[in-house]
Amino acid sequence: MRTTTAPTQGAAPNSRPGCAGAAPAGEEDVFWWTEWPSGLYTKVQWTDYYRRLLRLLTTNCAYMRVTKLILRVLHPQFPPGVSSSDRLWYPDGDVTKSVLYTELLTKLGGTSVREIFMLPYVFDEVSREGWLSIAPTKGKVMSGVFHLLNEYNAKLSSIKFSGITVDYEEMKHVPTEYDLFWDPQGEADFKDGTNFEVGVAIGFDQVGRFEEWPWISHFYLEMYDFFRPTAYISQTADSRFLLYENMPSKMVNYVVNEAVDKVVQAAYVEHQSRAHLMWSMQFQGDQCVYPLNSGKCGYNHEFGSWDAAPFNEFLRIIKGKLAHNSQGIYHYDFLPYSMIPDDMHQCLSNGCS
Repeated sequence: MRTTTAPTQGAAPNSRPGCAGAAPAGEEDVFWWTEWPSGLYTKVQWTDYYRRLLRLLTTNCAYMRVTKLILRVLHPQFPPGVSSSDRLWYPDGDVTKSVLYTELLTKLGGTSVREIFMLPYVFDEVSREGWLSIAPTKGKVMSGVFHLLNEYNAKLSSIKFSGITVDYEEMKHVPTEYDLFWDPQGEADFKDGTNFEVGVAIGFDQVGRFEEWPWISHFYLEMYDFFRPTAYISQTADSRFLLYENMPSKMVNYVVNEAVDKVVQAAYVEHQSRAHLMWSMQFQGDQCVYPLNSGKCGYNHEFGSWDAAPFNEFLRIIKGKLAHNSQGIYHYDFLPYSMIPDDMHQCLSNGCS
């Protein structure tokens, strides 16, 4: 079992309750991308999930100051086979009865969060049918998504949804609407007449999308799955995240001078206002709250093996090395025990043994 290292000589201990190791030098602004942990289907489970998330916004050991949340929402009929009142995100057609509303959205005033985006799940047919069931425009999946956003924003008084974020791999399963990304005049059609912002997660080197998708507001660049010096290296024991574990300066040097080439970096500069760096918390260990069904906290070896203070230092250094609008993590569910208080070191997904 991996343990958090003690503070180095001369370093102050982490002052946040339950946090081991050295204290980070200061807070770093980030966004958090949340997902759907395996096995979470009930109100009780999601109530606990949102309460833990709310707490960690201000108590995480890595001193991440979370200014934006990207929140996974499955579909308005979820979970399957329950009564209308037991649906998680749209119970009885009333968002104010949802645990997302009661346990998180209405309590963000005491945090640093200033923006929230919905991450709608559209990968499978059941989910798409769920969105279509509330769509004002017949046959348009995203019409249902934007309708639910409007329903929430009508009830929220301070921090409202700015828009949606989607994974382009998921959007391929909604081809008619996905094709609108390439259409310079497709924005109004995609947004179903609303003014919400749209963000898309893409590979870190897919920089052609900046110009190919002209009306997309935000590009979340997946700063992982690096293929230098060899493809799939992060899936192996030779992962540079392991080789340079807890060595932020060396990791920054690898990212800037090897993993991300100069052509890609130039595109980040040109499109900085829409470029958001997204670092992966994956690790093939089991030291996280919501592991995959395999029991592992991801498929790759990435920042999930790091301690809190070195990761914070990496975030601080990389800010001046790669052009970007903001940076954050993919994803919150894989936060390692080293970055959360010790009384939250539990395993709560189907992947727990």
